[in-house]
Amino acid sequence: MDINENNEGVNMKNITNSMPIMAILLFIFGLGTGCLIAEELSTEGGKDMGAEIIRVYAEDMPAARFIGKKYLDEDRVEGTYGHQWDEWHQHDWFNEITKQTDRDLKEWFAESESYIGLMRFKDGEPFEYWIGMFMPEGTTVPDGMSYIDFPTLKLGIGWVKGTMENIFFMCDPVYERLVTEGFQPVIDEQGAWWSLERYTCPRFTAPDENGQVILDHGYVLQFHVRCQSCYMIIDEPEKFGSEADGIASTDYCLYCYQNGSFVAEHTLEEAVEANIPWWRVEGDENDDAARERIRRVFPTLKRWKRE
Repeated sequence: MDINENNEGVNMKNITNSMPIMAILLFIFGLGTGCLIAEELSTEGGKDMGAEIIRVYAEDMPAARFIGKKYLDEDRVEGTYGHQWDEWHQHDWFNEITKQTDRDLKEWFAESESYIGLMRFKDGEPFEYWIGMFMPEGTTVPDGMSYIDFPTLKLGIGWVKGTMENIFFMCDPVYERLVTEGFQPVIDEQGAWWSLERYTCPRFTAPDENGQVILDHGYVLQFHVRCQSCYMIIDEPEKFGSEADGIASTDYCLYCYQNGSFVAEHTLEEAVEANIPWWRVEGDENDDAARERIRRVFPTLKRWKRE
């Protein structure tokens, strides 16, 4: 996995709204803790600090490009990344990201307009804290920002409810609760853990009558690979295609690619038409909606980028 700070990005497969209320809260409380200091400050169950985990669940996130900026431990100010979050709002960088696409982000992924604190931890390597947003695959990266391309992910999410003073140091309790509920976070192929803080409107931006808000904490539960011909999730080794020497393909499923060749030599438009039955969803009155979905996705895939 190659990491570069000049828009070259990271590919994990090989391993909005301005929210003014949120901006005010971020300036006041200086969020962006990073979970490395959570162990020292959290307590068992997360209740003694006045915060409570009110929900845990798994969700699927489509393949995405995370766009943002990376910070290290030495970038902390008084132990947090609050200063960096202030910079993001002062410079309106989140809006700069969302301007890079005309797609309906909510239609693409329900939580897509959230602001993200993305964390990477691996023993022996510097802790990374990224601030940014998840965007559709292939989204243009603004100057001065970097990106990480993620395959389809299964995330384990915990909602932490409390006041702004006590909802940030809850990574460990959320991890423990996920495991208790049967959701096991995993490491990537390089042995790194990925977790996130997700600031979502209105959960985080609209305090209740007791002044409490909800902050999402999350961990990656599974890294899914998508076939770069038909976009099918490849979640089992036997579903991968094969190269001419019999080695499993890293890009294609067995239905599209065998023995080093594509099973069907379609043009892009022929592939679009052939895949419509698998892309129709409940509520589609005809093939048009499925055809449009495929036409948005297929040109971003490795096989069809050449056309």
